Amino acid sequence: MPEVPEIEIQNGIFYKHHPIHRNRMQGESQWSIALTAERDCFRRTLEEHWILNNNAGWGLHFENNALTYLGVGRDHITPVFIAKFVDRNRSSIWHGYPADYRCDENDVPPHEVLKKWYETGIIPDAKVRKIMGRQPCKP
Repeated sequence: MPEVPEIEIQNGIFYKHHPIHRNRMQGESQWSIALTAERDCFRRTLEEHWILNNNAGWGLHFENNALTYLGVGRDHITPVFIAKFVDRNRSSIWHGYPADYRCDENDVPPHEVLKKWYETGIIPDAKVRKIMGRQPCKP
């Protein structure tokens, strides 16, 4: 498989599309949005400061200013609307994947991020509670 290039998103911060989240690999969540939309989702995560400890962030995808699904969970069936971005090596090279907070507690956005989404009117309180409780909800 050819090497995936890193794309500079902001000064010194790079994004690398991870092929396992686009090649239908069993047990891995899959993006359904375009590569450019995936990068835009990460860019917004950076700009809105939806990142904690400089190594994990959570993003959302919008179409026509409306929050919408961005991929499917690990079962390749369940639609998901939250992305998780990681910089595991703290190298300023990030990658992301559609996060299914219902199946993996590590994919639940932290309270600080959910609070920002609530305070800016992106997600209402009822959805915040559902996400925190790992219950299904729509975007």
